[in-house]
Amino acid sequence: MYLLFCFDVYYPCGGWDDYKGSFSSIEEAKKKAKELNQDDYQIVSGTHIVEEGHTKNIELKNREEENLNDNYTNFYKCSECGHTWSDEWPHVCNDNCPSCGIEIEPWLSEDSNE
Repeated sequence: MYLLFCFDVYYPCGGWDDYKGSFSSIEEAKKKAKELNQDDYQIVSGTHIVEEGHTKNIELKNREEENLNDNYTNFYKCSECGHTWSDEWPHVCNDNCPSCGIEIEPWLSEDSNE
């Protein structure tokens, strides 16, 4: 049995939150990883990673690395300490409060290219 874990590099959930299913062969697991179209995958058998890979097109990954894709301005307000801030990211994502360190979801995200 092979367990599939898929995640986006910029925002992995971690552990079992990245679990996508179990498969009878590595090929079946790889096929499912490509269907899910997340950045990376790991296939695990027992307690060992038997394969790791990238599912997205290399050209797209290069565009992301060069920041040629959309950028978003994410706005945050910490529910713990009340600190507010904004930050520009190539995607909509959570951020850690610069004041107290807890993870916060953006309350608003704007596409900087619009």
